[in-house]
Amino acid sequence: MDAMASTTESDLAEWISEIDKALLSAGLPLRPDRQAPPHAEMSEVSPHIYVGSSRDARNVESLKAAGITCVINCGSSDESGTSSRYYDRAGISYVELGMHDSNGAFGQWLTDGKLPALSGTKASSLDRNNFPPTKALDMAMKTIRSQAKYGRSLLLHCVEGKNRSVAIGIAFLVRKCQFDLISAIVHVKRLRPESLSNRSYIEQLVIYHALLGCSSPHESRKSNKGSCAIW
Repeated sequence: MDAMASTTESDLAEWISEIDKALLSAGLPLRPDRQAPPHAEMSEVSPHIYVGSSRDARNVESLKAAGITCVINCGSSDESGTSSRYYDRAGISYVELGMHDSNGAFGQWLTDGKLPALSGTKASSLDRNNFPPTKALDMAMKTIRSQAKYGRSLLLHCVEGKNRSVAIGIAFLVRKCQFDLISAIVHVKRLRPESLSNRSYIEQLVIYHALLGCSSPHESRKSNKGSCAIW
């Protein structure tokens, strides 16, 4: 029996409690002020993988100085004021995911609206077969992999660099870098303490980590790719 099949709603709630304990132990805020200004600069969450805001994304000289050759906009060009044309002269490629930042939006983006919020979720519904990956998630992971393969750097960004881009960065760390969920969240929050101000992203990351076959937030993903139906 895989980890997801044996994971209940109460288990997932306990995972969130464990994450909160780890954040408190590390001296990191559980509920950052959503009105706080964005982080002053982009953060390298993994070698060659940066997370930042739309302000960072518009600073082409800073991108070039960091060796960034690809920008992944987790939101839309209307929000950020960027587009593929914006980066043409700099030789930077551009990918737009079109995620919306509102309560529960990460779950909708992750599963085309089929992933329920953690509250009210019945254990019987926690079946990975009910949660197909979206084109946005596949596009993000494929782009990150293709850039990382050649040692190229990229920027994941949303408007403020707090939730959408951070969630994708954490998803990448647990999916491809053998981070357990708690370590990934603490690692990114140390770099960007104001991140994950929308608690629904933590709920969805918990479910996502379970979908990767992990039985606790302290467990890293199995290296066997065949054991994960959503990679």
